Amino acid sequence: MSKDYEYLSDEELKELMEAIEGDEDEMVSAPEDFEAQVLDFIEEQEKITQKRNSKQVRFKTVSGKKDDKKAFDYAIYCAKVLVSVAAAIILLIILPQISGIAPFGGSVPSREEVVSTANIVTKDEVLAGYNTKSREEVLNENNDEGGLLPKLQMIFDHTREG
Repeated sequence: MSKDYEYLSDEELKELMEAIEGDEDEMVSAPEDFEAQVLDFIEEQEKITQKRNSKQVRFKTVSGKKDDKKAFDYAIYCAKVLVSVAAAIILLIILPQISGIAPFGGSVPSREEVVSTANIVTKDEVLAGYNTKSREEVLNENNDEGGLLPKLQMIFDHTREG
């Protein structure tokens, strides 16, 4: 065997194959009617599935078996879901056709109506409540050298020269 993964070497594999295949008389063979049995089994299974597919579902509530009760409860649940989906689809189709039905009792307002009734506040109205300085006031504030604008001008001039 190889030390890496303990695989059989080629020679060992050949010896193993010869030992297994060896003599045809020593090998176990399948029963003579095996193929016929398999084909018969497959046909029976197909008949059973066809019968299951063709039968209608019948629920037994009298027997009191646990599986029958679960099946019945599941059928009731499916029926409820089916009815609720059908009702929702009917409502989606009918309600838009009926005039006057909308949220809050009236028709749905247009965009223009909503915008006209909205309380729109401008930027100036919002900023009026805050103590804000204009751009010029900030630039001309009194600093050591007479304001921010001369400092910025000096920086720009210095970067252009350098």
